[in-house]
Amino acid sequence: MATVKFLYRSTRDIAPITLRLSFRNDLKDHVIESKTQITSTKEDWKLMQNSRRIKDAELKNKKIKFDQDTIDIESHVLTAFNNSNPKLVNKLWLQKQLDSYYGNNDKEVVSDKILEYSERYLKLIENNITKTTHTRYNTANKFLMRFISENEFYNHDTLISDIDVDFYNEYRDYGLENEYSLSTINKYFSAIKTMCNYAYAYHGIQLSHRYNLIKMNSKRMPIVYLTMDELELINSLESYQLGPKLDNIRDWLLISCLTGQRISDFMKFNTDNIREVDGIKVIDVFQKKGNKSVTIPLLDPVLEIMKKYNGDFPKKLSDQKYNDYVKEVVKLAGIDEIVYGGVVKVIPGKGKRKVMGEYPRYELISSHVGRRSFATNFYGKMRTPLLMNITGHVKESTFLAYIGKTSKDTAVEAAREFKKIKIKL
Repeated sequence: MATVKFLYRSTRDIAPITLRLSFRNDLKDHVIESKTQITSTKEDWKLMQNSRRIKDAELKNKKIKFDQDTIDIESHVLTAFNNSNPKLVNKLWLQKQLDSYYGNNDKEVVSDKILEYSERYLKLIENNITKTTHTRYNTANKFLMRFISENEFYNHDTLISDIDVDFYNEYRDYGLENEYSLSTINKYFSAIKTMCNYAYAYHGIQLSHRYNLIKMNSKRMPIVYLTMDELELINSLESYQLGPKLDNIRDWLLISCLTGQRISDFMKFNTDNIREVDGIKVIDVFQKKGNKSVTIPLLDPVLEIMKKYNGDFPKKLSDQKYNDYVKEVVKLAGIDEIVYGGVVKVIPGKGKRKVMGEYPRYELISSHVGRRSFATNFYGKMRTPLLMNITGHVKESTFLAYIGKTSKDTAVEAAREFKKIKIKL
């Protein structure tokens, strides 16, 4: 008599489920295994083994689908076993039965060469990820192609199993030599790791035994923002000091720092979206990047600025012009201490790159400073979930990393809140 069991036989977070066939023949016990096309995360697998613990509706549906699939596969394999000579049943036989079940008798051979597989991978996932993510993966793939073509150790025949610690070190050094920031290099390499995990889970392509040793340690970038005191300095600049163009930019800078929105959103502010709730003026905004609708209170300084424009917002301009001129505004406010950071420069023959170094702080200012200044300045002064609702952050951990805060900072904030409660025993 033969039995079938399904197992999670991997140390990875996502992997194909293994089918184990056990039987006895000629007084000997035999156990053979082969991977199915059913995949699961390690976490889901653990939960599905105890159906009483499943409360999530999505996971319940996964469990139902998993049970249906495994029952069908088990029936197919055991039927084939009962009609076969047990002496001929081995790993190859089991794989043939699974191929037969999946209709893969003429199974397509999937290349495990990095460049060939990466092209296939981008097509396979195209309909399952956002356009932005697909663009990012395409950019990472182009970087990978340049790296391999220009590296003496790798070539077109380099395999996915060659991706290990040494590969990453060469990849990182290549990026640094070509004036890429370490954060950008690691962002590209994360896309490669995602591809490797997919190749292993869905096509059984083996990874290097040193793959899990890859550590992408990145130096923490300095958080660039404008304090409330510095915003007061900028606001105190007279219009004649700035001229009409920079005066307009200054007003947009202040608005961005007091509303916490990206330039793609605040440059689309429209008075038609302003309404009044309990005597408070708010503006409804659809955030382009996150496809999320938020409502933002219009603070008094913002309303004061709008009075200059007869109740409207300042004149709109392109992202590029704003980023060019906003540095001049901050420079005129005297915010020029030398700090470490990255400035985008044109490198001959290589295009634009962020170059790290020591610069006057106004050179580090761009349109993104408004959102970060808002989040940083109001953190600890109002509840974090309220801030996240305005900035559009979904995860608190992401929000805290965005403003350079750690668990130590949150502990201090918690202590302050406890003091307000005045607990006595």
